[in-house]
Amino acid sequence: MGLEISPAAYLSLTGPINMDGFTGVNYASECAKILNINDEMDRCAANTIPLLTQVAAFTATRAQMELQLSSRELKKLLSKSLFLIGIGTCDLFRASLLQALGISTKFDPSADVQYVASSLAAAIRALHDAGARKFAVINAPPIGCAPGGRMPWLVRGRRVHVPNGRCDETKNKLVVEFNDGIRHLMANLSSELDGLRYSIADFYDFANATFVNPSAAGFVDIASECCTNYLCDSPPCQNRSQYWFWDNLYPTEQAAKLAAAAFYDGPAQFTVPFSFKKLVQKK
Repeated sequence: MGLEISPAAYLSLTGPINMDGFTGVNYASECAKILNINDEMDRCAANTIPLLTQVAAFTATRAQMELQLSSRELKKLLSKSLFLIGIGTCDLFRASLLQALGISTKFDPSADVQYVASSLAAAIRALHDAGARKFAVINAPPIGCAPGGRMPWLVRGRRVHVPNGRCDETKNKLVVEFNDGIRHLMANLSSELDGLRYSIADFYDFANATFVNPSAAGFVDIASECCTNYLCDSPPCQNRSQYWFWDNLYPTEQAAKLAAAAFYDGPAQFTVPFSFKKLVQKK
């Protein structure tokens, strides 16, 4: 997009936003969820920022912008701004654990997926109400192929749902359901909400396409994590650019760079209905 650096993290801002040279704000959080659920199965929930909390932070940012711009200027700025949303992985990971334990909502994991998708719709509607018009949405990757997805669950000392080191297709099935839901959701919202435009990046298919022939993209290991301990509290691997996974769930910087290039202006099959670049350029 031509920015020299990514927008600053919201929690790093120490004073009012200065609109001179303003490029945006990053509200993202590690392992953030669409659903604000904090329970004993989620050891990182206390340190994450749920999606609706991020939306509230944007509303606070908007209030600061109102003090410096006329309503017409603000409306124009927000309408041409890009709102990037990449979320759902941790929600799906939690749903797959509940499925493995047999305690999923209404004993139906699909109900969890549908609830997550409907909650995402509520967040997008709230952003639209606040002036957002362009949405770039990254769908969920095949979590069953991540190192954490390949491992058996260990709950209260009991091993449940063992995939024996292979991709766990039970987890991937939940992801496919969620990603299909995103497609329907965005298509429906674009016809329902005035001026809404969107592009969906297919991280699921991009990852799987890379896994078929990893060496063509420069990867040597697509099954192990570069940083083996939780929170990366030990030295990571030296050849990190050859790994797809940084930790037990998330990609390395190299994997993220390749995905970003594909989604912004790459092969047409990885973005629907058009690339992020075309979304940015649309009036």
